[in-house]
Amino acid sequence: MAANEFALLSGSRLLSSYTIPDGIKNMANEADEVLRNGDIGRSENIVQAAYGRLRETWERGVEEAILNETVVRFRPGVATQRLRAVVLTDKGYVKIHEAMARCSYFALHDTSADTSAATPTAAELRANIERARVFFADRKKLNEETDRRRRELLERRAALKQA
Repeated sequence: MAANEFALLSGSRLLSSYTIPDGIKNMANEADEVLRNGDIGRSENIVQAAYGRLRETWERGVEEAILNETVVRFRPGVATQRLRAVVLTDKGYVKIHEAMARCSYFALHDTSADTSAATPTAAELRANIERARVFFADRKKLNEETDRRRRELLERRAALKQA
């Protein structure tokens, strides 16, 4: 798997995979190129659009990684068995909340109307992309550990009932 991809596993069976889109990184590079050519406004527009894409990435990541595809847009029903791998700590919640707030602010905020709110640089965008990549890679490990632990718990309970 690529460095920016993670997969959610249940036992040895692959349930889903999620990739931070390379297009967002490409947008950061494009913003740098446009800025080097002197078009500050266009560079800022590209960064703002990239934050919109990063916000969508976080939304999809919550659906796939945090909720372990228990509930998925445009799919009927709820896969309650997938809850076995779901856990969200307060620390995880805060990371998601802060990332979504940052992405929403910079994707939707009209900085021309608020001189105190500068558009982030492409380097800051890359740092936020990396935060998302690391968060979801860590989620993969947490989901795997949680799923394994809960499977073992259910197996022990079943064994006790049979005894």
